[in-house]
Amino acid sequence: MMQSKTYSPKEIAAFRGLLQLAAGGNCFSNIKVQDIATAAGIGKGTLYEYFSSKEDILSCTMLYT
Repeated sequence: MMQSKTYSPKEIAAFRGLLQLAAGGNCFSNIKVQDIATAAGIGKGTLYEYFSSKEDILSCTMLYT
């Protein structure tokens, strides 16, 4: 059985920011990490404290949702 991970509020903000951008019709390849940070209301550097890359944010968002 797979255990569910507990996410920090900043990780969840990043997930919601990415989902908001995607829901707005933005293609993932055109979304920048700065765009995700802005949508999440956190700094770009903070995102890199939690995620190693834009692809990492996407994969974690998919697992979260």
